[in-house]
Amino acid sequence: KKLIEKKPENASTRFYLGCCYHQLNRLAERDAALAEASRLNPQIGSEQLTKVRELIIAQESREIPERLASAQMRAEVALLLVMPEELTTIQLDTLGLLAAARGDFEKAIEYAKRGIEKSPRGPWHVVHKTRLKNYQEKKLPWEYRGE
Repeated sequence: KKLIEKKPENASTRFYLGCCYHQLNRLAERDAALAEASRLNPQIGSEQLTKVRELIIAQESREIPERLASAQMRAEVALLLVMPEELTTIQLDTLGLLAAARGDFEKAIEYAKRGIEKSPRGPWHVVHKTRLKNYQEKKLPWEYRGE
């Protein structure tokens, strides 16, 4: 809240306040903070999913449980701001990686299948097909060595 007093027009700060309220299960306050973040930056949900991707891709972040938990919570909150049909193939991949990292391979499979549908050919199609195979075998992509 002190950061918001210093930078009232900063959408990211309001998004993070929304995340704090989300963790505290203070949903009305979360929703108000997210509404203000979206008013200040209509793309804040998508931008946060991009930042979350950077965390899940970086090995050092995956190895720190608190960072991984933070990334997962931020993605969960960001999904409140992005319509499911608007998710890009990259965002679907990010969500699949996060689901797999927490051991929810069924959800990861769902995201990979949606990615395949959204990208019927090309490089992202190949990425999602490979991820799907990993998830079906209950393997994390960063641990899969092609055996």
